[in-house]
Amino acid sequence: MNIDSIKPYCTSEEISISESRQNLLLDFYLSDEEGYGWIDGEGWLASLIGLRNDILHGDYRSLYLAWLHACSLQRDWEDFNKDVSEPPVPAHLDTLNGALKSLTELFDIDKDILGVATKASGQEADEP
Repeated sequence: MNIDSIKPYCTSEEISISESRQNLLLDFYLSDEEGYGWIDGEGWLASLIGLRNDILHGDYRSLYLAWLHACSLQRDWEDFNKDVSEPPVPAHLDTLNGALKSLTELFDIDKDILGVATKASGQEADEP
């Protein structure tokens, strides 16, 4: 796994990466402080576990989706780091596997935002 390929997606508090001698730790931070309702943790891990293998095999769609979510959390776009540029849009956003669909559901990624991102990559969005 190439850490330099992952770093562009880790541009906010919501997505971070840390490194030890032999390991990389990706932290996806999801907070519900804005009062959107309770997120029940039961059952999510099993549906998301496949994302690890995807990332290990160079499939960064989950990182891009998490980045989209982090962008959508920015209520005041002026507060968003102006030095942050959009990371590479991964291929195949039009075909989301079960784990990616679960991620879009957990992060409540707006279908319109996903559709725009998918079109930017030259593909059509798959219904999450």
